[in-house]
Amino acid sequence: MKFDHLIPQSILDGMPPGIRARWERQMRPNENMVGNLRVDVLHLHLFESAKDFARFALTHFKDKTSVTQIQSAVAAGSAIEYLSRCVVLDADPVLLAQTNHQDSQIALSRAPRPSPLNPKLLKTITATQSIVLVKKLHPEFDSVQRAEEVFALRNAAAHMAFAMNDDMSKDMISMVTVMSDLLVVMKEDEDDFWGHNLADVVRFMKKEASDEVRNGVHVKIASARERFAQLKLDFQGDAQETMLQLLESRRIIELSDYEDIEVERECPACHRKGQLNLIKRVDTENALPLAHSASPEGMKIYAHATGIPTLFICPVCDLRLFGDELDSFDDLKTLVALPKEMVVDLDELFKEDWEAPNSGTDPETR
Repeated sequence: MKFDHLIPQSILDGMPPGIRARWERQMRPNENMVGNLRVDVLHLHLFESAKDFARFALTHFKDKTSVTQIQSAVAAGSAIEYLSRCVVLDADPVLLAQTNHQDSQIALSRAPRPSPLNPKLLKTITATQSIVLVKKLHPEFDSVQRAEEVFALRNAAAHMAFAMNDDMSKDMISMVTVMSDLLVVMKEDEDDFWGHNLADVVRFMKKEASDEVRNGVHVKIASARERFAQLKLDFQGDAQETMLQLLESRRIIELSDYEDIEVERECPACHRKGQLNLIKRVDTENALPLAHSASPEGMKIYAHATGIPTLFICPVCDLRLFGDELDSFDDLKTLVALPKEMVVDLDELFKEDWEAPNSGTDPETR
């Protein structure tokens, strides 16, 4: 379990054997085999493959031969897929298995499997499903659309042997941006991933991507200001301010996979009140126990929570900024501290199983 290091030894020692056994089963490494690889080393295998494929794509996409360009396109999409699967593996390997294929689910879970699963028989989620799952696991990840563009490039090359010629530069910028965002999620060093020779190229390409985003933001701001100016022409005097206040008070609901938190921020275009949507991120890796005791009663583990800005909407001038576009404005990109979140309540966790400490009773045999 993720929080085992926070549980006082006195509580661990007092657990009935059955509870302690279940707890420890969740902590042991996954020793099932897929081919000649243990499941708990698949992460390293995929990470190194992602690195090799990404470097190949970046090194060869400018080559003039159609065969090399096709290989570069396939490598770019595969690199993103492999690295996204690393992120999913970090959460739980079984999430990679197709939900309707039990052999794959068993192999990627901690359920004991007597023999290795043939890699040809392993059925996993698609590349698109993998990158979408990264977004669900890490709401701050904001490169799903870019990843899907590179997957489309890969599919055109892999299935129909289409070479993109000079059109691949933009796709390679997208690949670099997605890989960078995935490495941030994984807390991996980007320069080490790309290597000394390619690190400067990557920085240059990321700057191009950033410039493209900024140019798009300038266009959005100008358009929003034009709409606002036209809006004010339709009303005069006190009626104008009344109308603007009514528009400000509107709450715009955007459908999302997450429970959004809304805070008020000034619109950078019309300077009226706008709505900034946040996604709550709970820092379970640095969770802290609130109290220690000899039994689980009162033992709770809390983690810091942060609001990650994802979308700004102005109900007055209809400005909408998403993801990277928020980075152009300090008050829109800043993370928001939220109240601490309880992540483990041992009293609740063991309320049905708990016996007196060291009683020797195994609740699994009751």
